[in-house]
Amino acid sequence: VQAPLHLTGDTTIYAHWTQADLQSEDTILTYDPDAPITKQEAAKTLYQMARQLGLDTEEGQDVDLGQFEDADEISEYAVAALNWAVGAGVLKGTGTGLAPKANATRSEVAQMLMNFDQNVVK
Repeated sequence: VQAPLHLTGDTTIYAHWTQADLQSEDTILTYDPDAPITKQEAAKTLYQMARQLGLDTEEGQDVDLGQFEDADEISEYAVAALNWAVGAGVLKGTGTGLAPKANATRSEVAQMLMNFDQNVVK
């Protein structure tokens, strides 16, 4: 039996960058490692990781997210990340939408991770 993951204060501090704007520390006050992750948060996490690793995050910045019926539901903080995720093939829409505020399932996150590995890390 594996012991439950114990998050220290340091872990939370290091992990908050996945959602925080690199210019802002606002998210550190609301970061909850036990909360479900939305699709736009997952995209933002991978986007931030790509930036930290020095990978190309310019790809997809010209993607028109307006092609998705639910584009108006995308939070402002996630627009660049979703542009990148769609353009780089990390995230694909569901039918005619992205469902940005819907919780990501395990299989959706696994697919995003595989797409990240195959399309971004190469």
